[in-house]
Amino acid sequence: MMIVSLLFQSCFSVKKARAVDIHEIDAPGNGGDLSFTFEFNGNIELFEKRSRSYFNLKEKYFPYSFTTKALYPDEELTVFISIFEDDDKYVQLVTLSGLLGTRDKEKEPTVKKTMHHYISIQVTDAEGNDILQEKSLRQQTVMERLRFYQRIID
Repeated sequence: MMIVSLLFQSCFSVKKARAVDIHEIDAPGNGGDLSFTFEFNGNIELFEKRSRSYFNLKEKYFPYSFTTKALYPDEELTVFISIFEDDDKYVQLVTLSGLLGTRDKEKEPTVKKTMHHYISIQVTDAEGNDILQEKSLRQQTVMERLRFYQRIID
C-alpha cells in the first residue's frame, strides 16, 4: 500500500493547459481584436467539413480567413479562425520499475502529456471594426451564432 501511495504522490504537475469551461471572449496580448475561444474535442476533418457547410463556403479546403453572411444575414463579415493547442505536463519521479530496480538509471523521469485543442474566432465588419467588442444587436446575433457553431463542430 505504501508503494502505491508513493507512486501517486510522485507525479507532479509541471505545466497546466489553458482552462476554458464552455467558451470565453479574450484579447490577444497585443491588444488586437477580441476572439471567441473554446476547447475543441472533435475530429479536424469533420471540423473542416462542418465549418465549410455552416459558413456556406464553396472552397474544397477550409480557409482560415473568409467573408460570410452566416453570422449576420444583413451584411458580410470577415471571420478569422485559428486553431492552437496546449498541453498538461506531468513528471513522474518514482515509477514501479524504478522501485524494483529495472529502470535504466540514465533515463530522464517519465513525462506525461495531455493535449488540449482550441479554436479561436475573430469577427470584423467591412470597415475592420471588431464585432465582438461592440454592444449591439449585431454583436448579440453573432455571439449566438458562434455558440451554435461551437455545438455543431464539437
